[in-house]
Amino acid sequence: NRFKNEFIAIFSHQLRSPLSIFRWSLDALTRKFNDESEPSENKSSYLAILNESAEKMVGVVNMLLEVSRIESDSMILRHDPVRLEVITDQVVRSFSAYARASNVALDYASPAAIPPVNGDAEKIKMVVENLIDNAVRYSLGGGRVAITVFSHASSFVEWRVQDSGMGIPASQQRFIFRKFFRGDGASSRETRGWGLGLFITHSVVGALGGQIGFKSIEGRGTLFWFRLPVYRK
Repeated sequence: NRFKNEFIAIFSHQLRSPLSIFRWSLDALTRKFNDESEPSENKSSYLAILNESAEKMVGVVNMLLEVSRIESDSMILRHDPVRLEVITDQVVRSFSAYARASNVALDYASPAAIPPVNGDAEKIKMVVENLIDNAVRYSLGGGRVAITVFSHASSFVEWRVQDSGMGIPASQQRFIFRKFFRGDGASSRETRGWGLGLFITHSVVGALGGQIGFKSIEGRGTLFWFRLPVYRK
């Protein structure tokens, strides 16, 4: 109940902020369009703000819909050959600016000769994004996040992300994949989040026939890993 109440408070705040920005920008844009002397560049900037706010709100709603599908056992998954290393490369490039702004080094070398995994490319990308986002977010300035992808035995491909951040207290590790849970580190650093990312990640990996886990030492960093089965026709 405490986790749920905290989630509701965070969710309300996260949704209220883009809604407020959206309303303010829309009001300002309406005034600008009525003013023929207003430069078009100013109008375009307000449109960009509106678009960004809308994307944030859609992201929040999509996350809640994903949780609803998981709990009602109605999540739809594809089972296609997916190149995990290619998805990882795309996500790493999209996170590079965020990592630099956080003063965190993001290391990844795309491996060669990795077989495709059995999965849903869109859902797997969401898993990779969640884990890299957490690793960068909870790393201390000047830290390092290392990502590796490799074949595990002959039937799985394993994905790992190791950070040099604050780590997860041993007393909280059993809750880490629980819905609504946010650790003390998230609260103390006031990081954004709804306590749903790892819950969704755990559910997606399990639904695809994979395995997921982590190792963490408080004050020394965390390693998250997951394995997905190699694609078989």
